[in-house]
Amino acid sequence: MKILAFDTSTEACAVGVSVGGELYEHFSIPEKKQTQILLPIIEELLQQAGLTLSDLDAIAYGQGPGAFTGVRLAVSVAQGLGFSTGVAVMGVSTLAAVAQHANTKHDARKVLVAMDARMGEVYCASYDFNHSGLLERQSEEQVISLKDISLPQDGTWVAVGTGWDEYPDDKPNGYSSRVSKNLATLHPDAASLVKLAKIVVKNKQTIPAEQAIPVYLRNDVVRT
Repeated sequence: MKILAFDTSTEACAVGVSVGGELYEHFSIPEKKQTQILLPIIEELLQQAGLTLSDLDAIAYGQGPGAFTGVRLAVSVAQGLGFSTGVAVMGVSTLAAVAQHANTKHDARKVLVAMDARMGEVYCASYDFNHSGLLERQSEEQVISLKDISLPQDGTWVAVGTGWDEYPDDKPNGYSSRVSKNLATLHPDAASLVKLAKIVVKNKQTIPAEQAIPVYLRNDVVRT
């Protein structure tokens, strides 16, 4: 299975090309605008993997929620590449990718993701990993003040994402007793994007490029 995956919905730029059992990946928090570096990084990784765009089985893009310009960039690049090659695409949730990263890197099983959404709010959702190691979302994705998050009632959770440290005085009720660890520095990474994308491909849930859409959550996206 040959997959290109990328996410630019946060300040980080994550890109990966998966072919066979190999993953060619890039992760950075760039000084340049992501619009200037995304396509060159994709081209470089494809060259490293010995692939062309038309060799791909699917293109996965970070659909958000996240920064308006970053989400829009990922969607437009996925559409452009998909249109030009006929390769199917898929959106991957930014929050789910962060949760997957926490599971892969830190073996976190119950994950509460809160990514900074600016304007005193976070994008958040809770995830659990089942006995097969597959991610299952436990709550709807939403944009909300950190202090207004309702912590899940069962078990102890790992707090993941930039929102937890961005608003340190706004922890929700029960945080100290229900949260066992804080992994605030995690972002989407290539390995997590690819892992989630493979599940979509396996389930035959890819879509044509023209159906690629962003997930903003906040209606007033211009202010982000």
